[in-house]
Amino acid sequence: MSASQKQQARAELHETLHRLEYAAFEQVMKRLLYKSGYLSVHLIGRNQRPDLKPTGGLDLSARSVTELTSVLTIAQLKQYQGVVPRRFVDELRGAMLRLGAEQGLLLTLSRLSLAARAAATESKLAPIKLLEGEEVLDLLFAYRIGVLEKNGVWEIDYAWLDLLQERAIGTNGKASSKNRRVTKPQPRQALPTTAPVNQCNTPHPTTEISDSLNERQSMTWSTHLMAGLGSLWILEILPIENGFHGSNYAIVIAVAALGSLLPDLDAAESKIKHLQIGGVKPFLLPSQLIHRQTGHRSLLHSLMALVYVALFGIVIAACLGPMAALALWLGYAAHLATDACTRAGIPLLYPRMKRFYLLPKSLRIVTGSLAEDVVFALLSLSVLALLLRHLLAFSV
Repeated sequence: MSASQKQQARAELHETLHRLEYAAFEQVMKRLLYKSGYLSVHLIGRNQRPDLKPTGGLDLSARSVTELTSVLTIAQLKQYQGVVPRRFVDELRGAMLRLGAEQGLLLTLSRLSLAARAAATESKLAPIKLLEGEEVLDLLFAYRIGVLEKNGVWEIDYAWLDLLQERAIGTNGKASSKNRRVTKPQPRQALPTTAPVNQCNTPHPTTEISDSLNERQSMTWSTHLMAGLGSLWILEILPIENGFHGSNYAIVIAVAALGSLLPDLDAAESKIKHLQIGGVKPFLLPSQLIHRQTGHRSLLHSLMALVYVALFGIVIAACLGPMAALALWLGYAAHLATDACTRAGIPLLYPRMKRFYLLPKSLRIVTGSLAEDVVFALLSLSVLALLLRHLLAFSV
């Protein structure tokens, strides 16, 4: 990948962020904070004067959580093109003291004045971290926020940014002096690379960017649950004497259900993260730690994870029997199989992030669509048939 090509993409993203409505820019920065490990990012700021351009001043609260502490951070965003003066550092420190925040973060697309940098380090009681233009761009590219990287070529994720822009305009009721859309009006040429891109293997940029909206989606937990329970049909055909029928059916079902939800421990929000057992959420802290370290659809959605689950199954087999261990693995595998049917796919060969799909592109499922509703209905019928089969077997 050419360094000049990436630098051109950085400049293009920087320009595009300036064209966003402030509310859309705020959503980009909120995602950046989430990806950086902060939790519970919320708007807490002031109202803008109607005669001023909304280029900053709304504060965000965020929490960084460890095993022992929870630290409140106040973040102030500046969508500035000029130099940010010291007074904003002083305002941020005042907000920190009012709200009892332990840390402050001033984030700007431009740069800060020397006086602002000096003021940020003045107080040890209210320390303020500064993030300026180039540092912000570094993080956006590192976390793939607002940009896409395909076959070594960086492109701006205009589809997602346009969606944020439209939502921001819809919330405000009218557009500011900025463009309603951030996409450039003229046809956008592919950024130059050191070698020609293989036209046969590279999808059209517009198609890839459009797909990126759906790549942020996963199957719903209920579909995963039905897929995990439906996978128990495999136990019916295993050549094991008294295999499934000789096991505790309730335990096997419960373990399969757990396995079907486990891969989403790496999601920012998931059903298993908030699953309560006896009033306790045992998966809450592990989910937060895993998401912070790996992000969604990485290690836990790979062949490597299936191997780990198989090894853990040895412990399950010793405690609950071999059918329970196999049910856990089948539930987990069913989750990966259903995610591989979506437009996001899964990184089957992680740490390689190339996506694996079970369906051709035209048939891949979008979360919340009619296609997923049909899949959910079919899986539910399969699970119902399995339950009826065993109820009839028990009654004989």
